[in-house]
Amino acid sequence: MVIRSRDARFLVAADRYLAEVGRQVSGMEVAKGGSILMTQVENEYGSYAADHDYMAAIRDSIRGAGFDGPLFTADGASDEMLGGGTLPDVLPAINFGAGDPESQFANLARFRQGIPRMCGEYWGGWFDHWRDEHHRVSPDAVAQGIDWMLERGISFSLYMAHGGTTFGFMAGANFGDAYEPDTTSYDTDAPLDECGRPTAKFDAVRAAIARHTPGSEDWPSLPQAPALAATGQVAFDGAADLAALGVRTETAADPLGMETLDQAHGFVLYRHAATVAVSGSLTGELVRDYAHVRVNGRAVGVLDRRHVAEGIDVALQPGDVLEILVENLGRINFASRLPGERKGILTPVALGGVDLVGWQSVSISLADPASANYGPRTGDGPVIWRGTLQIGDPADTFLDMGAWRMGHVWINGRHLGRYWCEGPQQSLYCPGVWLQSGTNEVLVLDLSGQGPFPMAGVAEPIFFTPSVVAKE
Repeated sequence: MVIRSRDARFLVAADRYLAEVGRQVSGMEVAKGGSILMTQVENEYGSYAADHDYMAAIRDSIRGAGFDGPLFTADGASDEMLGGGTLPDVLPAINFGAGDPESQFANLARFRQGIPRMCGEYWGGWFDHWRDEHHRVSPDAVAQGIDWMLERGISFSLYMAHGGTTFGFMAGANFGDAYEPDTTSYDTDAPLDECGRPTAKFDAVRAAIARHTPGSEDWPSLPQAPALAATGQVAFDGAADLAALGVRTETAADPLGMETLDQAHGFVLYRHAATVAVSGSLTGELVRDYAHVRVNGRAVGVLDRRHVAEGIDVALQPGDVLEILVENLGRINFASRLPGERKGILTPVALGGVDLVGWQSVSISLADPASANYGPRTGDGPVIWRGTLQIGDPADTFLDMGAWRMGHVWINGRHLGRYWCEGPQQSLYCPGVWLQSGTNEVLVLDLSGQGPFPMAGVAEPIFFTPSVVAKE
């Protein structure tokens, strides 16, 4: 199946999905007494391709699903993006960030005139990638753009209005000069932060809207912001080797990709028992996306898709066991590299020109890490630590992961997401509704195998911009 194309299999699936969306919400359009003002056809398709017949098919599916109100598209304001992502009978909106809205709408005017004008996504911030800066945008700059649009009767939608969290394994990725996995936090420096608190940017945006809204002096005051609380330390009392959570093992001549194992997220552990002496270099070209390499249980290095040319030297003697633990760091979800994203090891493995034949591929999806047998630590590889956190009155908190290297956290069975010392994110948001008075179970996947380390809840998120690039 070729996604986002006229592949009949994709169009049938998309039509079935949109029909179900329509069944649930098309009756909520504003003309039917609800609150849905408009419906968008696809998203930034001009950044992906330029197939107008495909776009028309999606438009027709939306109409067929019962959406009778105005339709629109949303793309960047360049000639190429507008030309590829729009339809002649659908309103084109444009997406851009704080800075120079005048030039953006000048581009739209050159493309199409005599239409209502709208910014489909007004970027008041941005999301973060691991080993990158923590993005911030001035509240004043965001407010100035809103003033400019409202003075001219231009509509806009905030992206994001409310920051959020990509819990579990669901964070995505981009590809610029290299692969760029997204952090767990999707705070995006939004007017309402990750846990729902108004920020200085909220005040600036609200004031800008008020300047153009008669009667704004009668707007209600804000409700009380969610309370955040610090907690005591997590007390760790047991451990389980990550490999023990493998749910399926397949044997084949070459490693099997994650999708071949019918696995969407998590890890695959690849094992090869050497039959001859061989040595050479393994590089980041091998893995999708990040791997911990061990020989006979001893760590020898990491492989990183972001640095495909960097490698580690490996030497094997007959009987040695090579293990490569590969993690899916997130699927590319934008632009031309979106289709064909596969995870794990996707090619044969060779050392010094010799193919390594005969592999076990162990699926570790981590769907239920609490089911492992926890007890005293028995090895020195990747491990899941089990602990407890005592809570009085549950409240939102951020778990401070600054002492840890890389892994994932669950609390009371809820997967909070990935932590990584590379930054910029150094804490994990834990909603208070996922906590309970008394004892809370905490599980921490520690890929370094060097913990457990101190861990407690804090009342503010922790971000930093990396100044030194960490290698593992």
